[in-house]
Amino acid sequence: MREDWKKILKVDEDERSRTEELIRNHWQDNSICMIELIRMEYSLGTNSQNNEFFVIIDYDVELDWLIGCDLKSELTEQVTSKLNIIKAIPHSTLSIEQKLQFNRLLGNALVAAINKQSEDAERLLDESRNYVIRRLSEYSKKWTLLSATLFLFIIIIFNWILGERVWNFDYPNLWLGII
Repeated sequence: MREDWKKILKVDEDERSRTEELIRNHWQDNSICMIELIRMEYSLGTNSQNNEFFVIIDYDVELDWLIGCDLKSELTEQVTSKLNIIKAIPHSTLSIEQKLQFNRLLGNALVAAINKQSEDAERLLDESRNYVIRRLSEYSKKWTLLSATLFLFIIIIFNWILGERVWNFDYPNLWLGII
């Protein structure tokens, strides 16, 4: 999947790698793998991570974040809870571009909550929820149209195969017998 998002993001791989390494070193966590940084705030030369955070999209095109304990508030907890509920909406059928956009909306909602912008956070959560529901509705409509087309194709083939025998108007008794 890594090659797929590389084509879509069109980011400078060196810059992305440097940012990823910076986050790994600062947070002292080698398991951090990111494809896109949504927001990061930290202080150089300090060991305290209480007032620091980062919000990223990882290699699985999922949102990931780490928030210092001083930045956690009732608002961030509420937004995180709502965010997890929205992420629980099945969205595996979305394309990579749609997943990126969905996670960007969620990530920006979390950043707004960290910055104590409750109205923006709520608006972005609502937008992300509506976004994923609209995309899933589009997907559902596509499958409905495809199945209807396939059904119609089968009926046409069935009529074409049996057309010589059943729908032949040269045999009126047979035609009337079917009706």
